[in-house]
Amino acid sequence: MTASSTRCMAPPLHGESRAASWWRILGACLLAAVFLLAASSDACVLPPPFEAMEPINPKPYYEIGEKVEYRCKKGYLRQPFYLMVATCEKNHSWVPITDDGCIKKQCTYLNPPPKGRVEYINGTRTWGDIVHFSCVEGFYVSGIAALSCELRGDNVDWNGRVPTCEKVLCSPPPKIQNGKYTFSDVQVFEYFEAVTYSCDAVQGPDKLSLVGNEVLYCAGHQKWSSAAPECKGPKPTHPTKPPVYNYPGYPNPREGIFDQELNLWIIILLILIAVVGLALILLCACRFFERKKKSPEKVMPAIQISDHMVNAPILMPSTVQNPMKR
Repeated sequence: MTASSTRCMAPPLHGESRAASWWRILGACLLAAVFLLAASSDACVLPPPFEAMEPINPKPYYEIGEKVEYRCKKGYLRQPFYLMVATCEKNHSWVPITDDGCIKKQCTYLNPPPKGRVEYINGTRTWGDIVHFSCVEGFYVSGIAALSCELRGDNVDWNGRVPTCEKVLCSPPPKIQNGKYTFSDVQVFEYFEAVTYSCDAVQGPDKLSLVGNEVLYCAGHQKWSSAAPECKGPKPTHPTKPPVYNYPGYPNPREGIFDQELNLWIIILLILIAVVGLALILLCACRFFERKKKSPEKVMPAIQISDHMVNAPILMPSTVQNPMKR
């Protein structure tokens, strides 16, 4: 098998020295030479790289049938019954192997502290993983709440100590001016214990008002639920602005055309007119309906009289006797 020679030339990179560029060119030429040598001599090139293992005493090329042995990298642990040797085949390839025989080393198992919980974020504790600590209600984490498993040389270890869970306590709440709170003699408050604020009594009709939350409780370690309220005096009363019609030049809407008494009589008169008009309308409507009901009864007798008159005998003038003739 023959291979054509290629020129090993490459332009220098921008911002690099000429010596560094020549070293890069020399490395590329050596790599091309190794490939050409392997192709011409029926040899294998460098074995494939792996994430968890590396070859022992690697060479530029390997002859057919030659083997290369692997070992686990730092931070990995070798497992038995896994193939760690690759063989150069006649077709210039390697017998396929995997790095499943090397697994990440694990840090020691961490127990949760009293009144606390532990959570492995990725479900494992190999180097690079993180574990998170928390406490039950009424307790807080004292120390580092999150630890990571780190690689130190060929060993692994946690980057800190397991924290503890301490009881939540609060100092007395702040005092306020012209006010007080309950349980003022207590120096340490436990979780969810509460105090109530109130304002002092003052002389005079105006009393102080409490502005803010009246009840505060210990919500966390040295942390109250909200800021303390304040005792303030009555709100300043601003003088009311007089109506516009009180100013000179503006008409007073309360003054009408007539006096107030006359206006009242006019309203009463209008109401009476409306009532009388409504009564007249109802009366006319009743009479109209009564006449409509009586009209058929008057027509029937007129029809009977006309029939009688038709059936009665008609006396002719000739049949009438003159009394004078007698």
